[in-house]
Amino acid sequence: MDNAPADEFPRKRNRASWFAVFALIFILLCAAFIPYAGLEDDELFFVRPLYPAWQHVTMIATYIGSLKTQLYWPVFHIFGVSAWSVRLPMVLAATLTLWILYYLSLQYAGGFAAILSAALLATHPAFILTSTLDRGPVVLEQLLLMLGCWFLVRYGRAGDAASRRDLALGFLCFGLATWSKAVFGWALAGLAAGGLAVFGREIRRALRPANVAIAAAAFLLGALPLIIYNVRHFNATLTAGAHLEDWQALREKWIPLRNNANGSLFAEDFVSAENSASPKAPFSLRGRVAVWIREHLGEHRQTGFCYVFGALLVAVPWWWRSRAARFSLVFIAVAWMVMAATRNAGNYSAHVMLLWPFPVLFVAWALAALPWRRPALLAGIAMVAMNLLVVSQYVSQYERNGPHERFTDAIYPLSAGLPENSGRTIYCVDWNVASQFKLLHKGRLAVRTGSYPLLSESPSESDIGQIRAMVSDRDALFVAHVSAQARVFGVRLERTAESLGFHRETLRTIADSNGRPVFAVFQFRPLTQ
Repeated sequence: MDNAPADEFPRKRNRASWFAVFALIFILLCAAFIPYAGLEDDELFFVRPLYPAWQHVTMIATYIGSLKTQLYWPVFHIFGVSAWSVRLPMVLAATLTLWILYYLSLQYAGGFAAILSAALLATHPAFILTSTLDRGPVVLEQLLLMLGCWFLVRYGRAGDAASRRDLALGFLCFGLATWSKAVFGWALAGLAAGGLAVFGREIRRALRPANVAIAAAAFLLGALPLIIYNVRHFNATLTAGAHLEDWQALREKWIPLRNNANGSLFAEDFVSAENSASPKAPFSLRGRVAVWIREHLGEHRQTGFCYVFGALLVAVPWWWRSRAARFSLVFIAVAWMVMAATRNAGNYSAHVMLLWPFPVLFVAWALAALPWRRPALLAGIAMVAMNLLVVSQYVSQYERNGPHERFTDAIYPLSAGLPENSGRTIYCVDWNVASQFKLLHKGRLAVRTGSYPLLSESPSESDIGQIRAMVSDRDALFVAHVSAQARVFGVRLERTAESLGFHRETLRTIADSNGRPVFAVFQFRPLTQ
């Protein structure tokens, strides 16, 4: 990579202090969001093998490994189960990503680039929210991506046999990331393209048989659980997910990329809209400050990141000497194109976040390479200010309007009211509730997913047989959403149950912290009663 500029900003004795400031800001911003949102099913996908008894599985789904599951088993054992024990470890893991980014920038792009990259990433709403509510998941992939790059850069600088340990560790990180989530292959494509396009000479010089063998062995070791799974299941990962997208859908996939960069995509995923019913008064100091900012400075949903990104694309001649910026740009372009070309990929915020933190690295490194230091500094300050305004907007909405229904805090009173060890089966009629029950009750609930026979508008005979078995269980409890948009399966269940001679009997309705009904708990009784 580039040699650090001659300036020593920040001075060596202040470097740890600078990072400590950014790390503290980031952790505090993330911690502000931890208690707002209820635990969500996709966020807790990794807990499924943990309860009711620890199952030593290597893969949870065809493309998701159990790396996060195995890391969390001791966390829950020591600290118990709560939103904090679920989310704070990922915030700390994201802080390590921030640390790697800061020191990579410091050593290879200079002090100004280090401060700028860390400040932009530590305050960016997309990075803050996905690090706090690790829906996807993405945090471990981002950490392993940056950790692998860190080791490979160390190897490239040393370039001798003594540094082959760094070469092995770098590819081990990439292998672990691929096991954790097979779609890390998108990032691998970006790394390969960026490396060959920008650092081709160094890579060719390192392509000795011993180095290739070490890198391949380390990668295969990290990805070994995924490889064994696919050998046993006839290449299930590629068979299930590696399909090309049709052109009509491909054209729309740049929108999530743009919205993620601007921090606006999460307004629809994580927090209720400002015009939601039953807003409440802010209840914390940060909430009152955020609401004051919203009332006096207006609504802010976009950071303007894309405008700076686009301006830097136009200013290519002035930052082209920065090989690090060029590498980041190639990585983003290739990884995103591979992602977008994959069917049902690139449509979601969690997918796009697998490109991070390279969008921030590109902007920071390109700005630092410009010959005009003062405009670059002003642009960085303005971007950080816009980041914080959007973060404040989210805090304001959370305090007044509460979380989005997917992350509803009604999950806690709902869970608390369900009977443990009673022998009663609890059927989750809709998506997005089963994993929460497993975790919050540590497997002591007899939870079943009741949506599978309800997937079709016209159930088959087999589906009807499963529905009959559910509704004829006099002790069974059913949980479903209340809103018309979310209770599609509930409507199908009631219609089929009525045709079988059963009627629904609602036991209670559970509201969120804004008093809005979210869940219903009910059972079925024969129509003759």
